[in-house]
Amino acid sequence: MEIKTGRYDNLTLEQYHRECPGWSKSSLDKVHRSMAHYFAEIERPRKQTEAILLGSAFHCSMLEPSLFENEYCVIPECDRRTKEGKAIYAQFEFESVGKTGISYNAVEQIEGMKKAVYEHPIARNLFLAGDAEHSFFWIDKETGLLCKCRPDYLRKDGICIELKTTRDASYESFKSDVGNFRYYVQAAYFIDGIKAAGFECNEFLFCAVETDYPHNVNIFRLDSEALAVGRVAYKQDLRRVKAFFDEKESDRWAGYMPIVNDLYLPNWIK
Repeated sequence: MEIKTGRYDNLTLEQYHRECPGWSKSSLDKVHRSMAHYFAEIERPRKQTEAILLGSAFHCSMLEPSLFENEYCVIPECDRRTKEGKAIYAQFEFESVGKTGISYNAVEQIEGMKKAVYEHPIARNLFLAGDAEHSFFWIDKETGLLCKCRPDYLRKDGICIELKTTRDASYESFKSDVGNFRYYVQAAYFIDGIKAAGFECNEFLFCAVETDYPHNVNIFRLDSEALAVGRVAYKQDLRRVKAFFDEKESDRWAGYMPIVNDLYLPNWIK
């Protein structure tokens, strides 16, 4: 698919991931580890776990409710070892071609999570006066690489909101998630990318929702130092990509740096 820089409101999530060129934050996460891990993800995409499926279904139900019934269906509770159960499931498969099946329990979780967001004093007003799941494309000035991002929700006042599902949305736990999943990189990448695509983005918020009852909600905003560190990190990742493809194909090395690393004991052992 030919893509020009700017904002697209008519791309499905599948098109964005599978058909549209460009370096996303998730692809840079693989690059950050090694180019080999990036290529491995392309060759052998990770299997969808229950947690990933729940998160995807929740996002769709929360942000694009009109698409939810077209994208997802409830798996009937039946004993497929019996003749009756087999017939029920066969009918379900026939009627749900092209849809993703989720359990009744998952539907209950999703409804509980949505209710928690709508009842939260701050969160209930976040997803107003804006657009969900628009795609942005831009050219990184330093490397010339085509980049892309797809924020969950961008308000018309320039506030970008990412909806995160998590087992624990407490301050300390989510602070750990910010480091483990490089959310600080995502925030910087999205802010800079949306601006580079020609649109306003002056703030980035995380709306974290717990998957288990009582589905507590917490709102987070990274400070300027975290954004600065994230900006340095994604620029290093892009430079790594450019350097790899600038090499002769015969000289390219996709694994970890081919050096002997000196190891030092962590402080907690010493």
